[in-house]
Amino acid sequence: RMFGHNCFGDLHFHVSNGGLDIGYDWWESGFAVDAKIINGGVRAFIPGDASFHLMAHSRNGHVTNDFGELRDRQRGGAKTIDTVVGGNSGTRLHIRAVNGNIKIAEANL
Repeated sequence: RMFGHNCFGDLHFHVSNGGLDIGYDWWESGFAVDAKIINGGVRAFIPGDASFHLMAHSRNGHVTNDFGELRDRQRGGAKTIDTVVGGNSGTRLHIRAVNGNIKIAEANL
């Protein structure tokens, strides 16, 4: 398992087997997260007031996003999500999974 916590520089994660957790206690703008996992899941915990461009795709799993409109949420998640949350701040989250799920969760602080 790999962890990233409150890292606001450009990040590049690559995990072959296991899991990846990315979490933020507060939010800043103007950084990028590029994450890829082959076998395992990704969880990102993001404050509710964050602004970012989310691109997430799982080939053999699903993507769930707490920041999406309720009417846009699919039961079990989607395969791909490409959306801007809270306005475009210059922050980009690009997360890919081959065999696993991706969960974008609103952090409850």
